[in-house]
Amino acid sequence: MNAPDKDLAPWGMHWRRFFGELWVRTLRPFSYPSFVGFFFVAVVLLGGGGVWLEAWNYHFHDIAVRPETSSLRMALITFFLALAGSSSMQLVMEEESYKSLKTFGIFVLVVAFAFALVVSSRHLSSCIALILAWAGAVVSLWVWWIANANQKDFQDPDIPAGGRLDKALAGDLGDYRVN
Repeated sequence: MNAPDKDLAPWGMHWRRFFGELWVRTLRPFSYPSFVGFFFVAVVLLGGGGVWLEAWNYHFHDIAVRPETSSLRMALITFFLALAGSSSMQLVMEEESYKSLKTFGIFVLVVAFAFALVVSSRHLSSCIALILAWAGAVVSLWVWWIANANQKDFQDPDIPAGGRLDKALAGDLGDYRVN
């Protein structure tokens, strides 16, 4: 009776490791102000610039002459597809990543493309399409977040980067010899 239990143990272990890695990559970057700042300024604000411009254009038009939502929908589709695509490819190409994260990257890439086709369909009402497109944008932002969670360029160093020059360094080099 122990053989089936033994065979199932690695299966559960791999899934726990996969979801654990996603969880850690979701939470750890919050401890780095540089990461969070870069995310909001470069990715959300500047990367989503086309979306924000179209949302501004749509929102500040007179209700009677409000433009179609197709340009906002397209801006959202191109934003989330480009962000999800590049981030998922980053997961695939990451050297120190688990195979499960690489596979997750491929899955996200395929699903994002299919999702973009669905959201761009003319058979979908504008309201539903916009809700789905905004959801796609949020998910793609999360994929970027987890793909870049371990990037050292976005992290703040854990050690002091400077010090006082008028104070002697700690330690003693008296017994140090060069041969």
